Amino acid sequence: MTNTEKERAARPVKVRGRKKQKKILLTLIVIISVALLAFTAFYVAPHVRNGTKQAQSDKSQEENEALLFTSGSEIIGGIHLSSGDIVVTANSLISFKSNGEKRYSTSIGYSNPVFKSADSKYIVFERSTGKYTIADRSKIIYQNDLDEEIINCDIASNGNYAIITRSAQSTLLVTVYSSKNKALFGWECSDDYLIDVALSKNGNSVAVSSVNVRNGEQYSRIYYFNIDSLKVENKIEYPNETVYKIKFIDNKRVGVITDISYMIADMDETKSEVLSYEDDKIAGFSYGQRSTTAILKKKFGSLNEKSLMIVNKKCEKVFEEEIESDVLDFTSDGNKAYILISGTVLIYSISSGEKIDGIPVNGSVEKLLVSGKNLYALSDNGVYKYRIK
Repeated sequence: MTNTEKERAARPVKVRGRKKQKKILLTLIVIISVALLAFTAFYVAPHVRNGTKQAQSDKSQEENEALLFTSGSEIIGGIHLSSGDIVVTANSLISFKSNGEKRYSTSIGYSNPVFKSADSKYIVFERSTGKYTIADRSKIIYQNDLDEEIINCDIASNGNYAIITRSAQSTLLVTVYSSKNKALFGWECSDDYLIDVALSKNGNSVAVSSVNVRNGEQYSRIYYFNIDSLKVENKIEYPNETVYKIKFIDNKRVGVITDISYMIADMDETKSEVLSYEDDKIAGFSYGQRSTTAILKKKFGSLNEKSLMIVNKKCEKVFEEEIESDVLDFTSDGNKAYILISGTVLIYSISSGEKIDGIPVNGSVEKLLVSGKNLYALSDNGVYKYRIK
């Protein structure tokens, strides 16, 4: 953290001001937006070292496969809730109970949705617009369409939610709302480009990540606030690193995914626990259950060699498996790692590192959601449910 820098990059506001951005930031915004959209849209690509295990016949696959519903349009997103429910979206938000029974369906018309969840609540917004929806396992709570473009958002277990917006004049603003949709906090940033926002589990603390360039060198920052104080409580700077994603793992510590390392930042301190990718580069990531994070790494100097690493809330590597061919998706439930390659989901024990199962899935499946003993597979025409042994 640099103590000599002035705090002019961040000033708290209650009323949305408008301030012209520097020309260099406009160029930076374009470059970073393209890169981050590619990452958050999702990347993947592996093949396990020992080969794909087609463990079941086509007949046994059919016995284990249940098509929950078919969609007239492509399934373009989904999320798992702590209640065991899942929510997916095509032209509509569709909520399913853990047993596969549909709870509700409502039309939203989002073509490029982004989900964030906390326990049984979630927020979904439409990229490049001001549209967002707040909901829980049983109902739609609130919908809105802001005048400004939404960059990112997050939601807390108590229903508080945070949104980063960008105005037509490129002013960037973080606003935290209560569960009753009342603005509690606003912070305008006139220099840095804001990337991500995270709320603590109790909804009282806010972390915001940003990137910028100084003397030709890129750097990232994480700002930390308490919503009652309306001021920057702490600021941590990461020279020569790009912060992709942040997420609170408790009420004071934030998990940080960058281009060269995974870190846990203590928001009351200026230090971070660091787990380096060493010579590897990040190729994808996924937040799992029980505060686990799955990171796909690309081997230095290799076109095909990759490895999937699972990190726990202590910033410890608890699992790593080498990969050699295309992977479509991956996730973790805290006990097992799930890797989707063409036509198969490979399941590994995180504690032993051994492959414990291979579930054949419909060949059109592109995304996984795990809920208890059920594996949900999202395809271009519907949602399939598989039973996990």
